[in-house]
Amino acid sequence: MKCLNEGISRHTSTLGASPPLVMETTIHESSKMRSTSSSDFKSDTDTLPSATQLCVVCDDQSDGLHFGQMTCRACAAFFRRTVSLKLDYNCRSNGNCEISKAARNMCRSCRYQKCLARGMLVSAVQQARDSLGKRKERVSSGSERVQAKSTSPKASPPMETPQPMVVTPPATTHVIHTTAPSSDYASITPDLYWNNQVMTTTNGVIGIAASPAPNYNVINQFSTMQLNQLNQAFVTPPREEMQILPKIIEGFDQFSTLMQASMDIVREQREQGCPTFRNPHEITMHESNFSESKKVCKMEYSILMKIVDSYFFPFSELHQKDKTHLFESFFCLFSNTHRAYRSYEFFGQDPNDDRLVMPDGGYIQISSLEKFYENSSNIKVSATAVANMFKDAMVFVKEAIVEHMRRIKISRTEMCFIFGIFLWRDSVRTISPDAMNVVHSTREVLLKDLHIHYRTIGLTDYQITQKVGNLLLMIPKLEKSATMFKDNYQIGDLFNMIETDNCCKSLNKVNL
Repeated sequence: MKCLNEGISRHTSTLGASPPLVMETTIHESSKMRSTSSSDFKSDTDTLPSATQLCVVCDDQSDGLHFGQMTCRACAAFFRRTVSLKLDYNCRSNGNCEISKAARNMCRSCRYQKCLARGMLVSAVQQARDSLGKRKERVSSGSERVQAKSTSPKASPPMETPQPMVVTPPATTHVIHTTAPSSDYASITPDLYWNNQVMTTTNGVIGIAASPAPNYNVINQFSTMQLNQLNQAFVTPPREEMQILPKIIEGFDQFSTLMQASMDIVREQREQGCPTFRNPHEITMHESNFSESKKVCKMEYSILMKIVDSYFFPFSELHQKDKTHLFESFFCLFSNTHRAYRSYEFFGQDPNDDRLVMPDGGYIQISSLEKFYENSSNIKVSATAVANMFKDAMVFVKEAIVEHMRRIKISRTEMCFIFGIFLWRDSVRTISPDAMNVVHSTREVLLKDLHIHYRTIGLTDYQITQKVGNLLLMIPKLEKSATMFKDNYQIGDLFNMIETDNCCKSLNKVNL
């Protein structure tokens, strides 16, 4: 015991007059440390020292780290309440609500989705908490704690029969320096990663064993530490971040905003009115018309081209010819998939609703499809004849694709993953070998990003496999739908049933 204390003294003396962390082996000191109030240390969601960062959700002033990200207490409390109570929200504005300090309570669905998108960890929410604050007092049996029976150093157990000793670390970040002249050190953050720490002695080695807190995704154990020589620094295991998918989501949000502006322009031309502010929570839809849909479709092509070049990394780094081939193949798939997804958002909850959303933001009803083609200068034959030609494709979208989305409850993040997969398709044989290598590597990153997303929201391996499988099973249906529409347009153009411009003719010749 004397040698052990001398060893401890030699190491603590290197830390200066006031060492940040001192470990004593006496029962007297352990009793004092056990008597420390539970408020002396904080959990992962308690307020940390004042931070200069802004809340990643609402841009309010952040007061510390909550569930893996710097957030304000309001967003942290909202996130805890949502996860703990398993609340389910619905957005009345297609998931396009702006979440800011002044309007963070307007839409709980978009607020929660932004929490997940910004990396807040569902797995870090402890169900044992009843509010954002201190951990509940745990009931410990007598066998889990060693009661101090003496304040004398002689009462400490001999080395041959070591007894565990409870250590309550202070609520600050400590650094234990090594005796080596190098920069090796151990950085320990008790208020983030420690829970029920026990200092034990085994074969002359003093170590700290950290029992894992419920649902902690940061650290499960702290390896044994040699006080004689600390050779390795303790570092927090890095948390993997999504690389490409978040940028695609951001780009899709920008696309949705610009497309809504385009739809408003067409609507104002139809109504011959002036632009007005509209309630974002009030959704009004009109019956769509083929001519107006074609106008918006041209705008969609131009907007999407800029979005892909800016947000679908690393598309902007490709050669111009490779860009053109990939985008032409991508547009038809994206356009049909996007409309199917919007149909699911608006009408997918009712399996008997046969309405579909069109490019101009309006809707058509499959049971009266001929109305969509009436009074259109682009239709050269009867509206009924054109409706009969396209009806099978419309029915397939409703019964095969929208129904599939409803069954798996597809999310906006999953939809953006599908968009990424459609852009980076290796079936486009006209691209260069270098571009093909980029296609393969980017798809690998997208799959990894999706896995990280599922892990972040707390899914198990089995649930992740199910989710990914259901998404991949939907891709052939989406490809078939795009092919059906393309073939119908080619037939309509061949028999002069539909007037198509040069852009549409060119796209209809692209192999999917």
